Amino acid sequence: MAESKPKINKKKCVHVFVGNLSYSATVNQLQEVFQNCGNIVSVKIATHSDNGTSRGFGFIEFENNDGVIGAIKLSGTEINERKIRVDYYFPNH
Repeated sequence: MAESKPKINKKKCVHVFVGNLSYSATVNQLQEVFQNCGNIVSVKIATHSDNGTSRGFGFIEFENNDGVIGAIKLSGTEINERKIRVDYYFPNH
């Protein structure tokens, strides 16, 4: 019998994944784009460990779920001529 995955409650989510970022996108740009969604706790862009260059995705943590709801609506927004993808992110799942 296969184990079932635990249900994820999107209403408790306070993080988003931001994908399809331009390699030149900055933390400051992400803060500017998402600042009206809600109070931002942190913004991180994933980088290669060997040279520190962007891996083309990042994560934003909001103070509460309202920020996440607003951020999801920005999926498709252009940053540096690339349409970003925004989705729920659950660390440690």
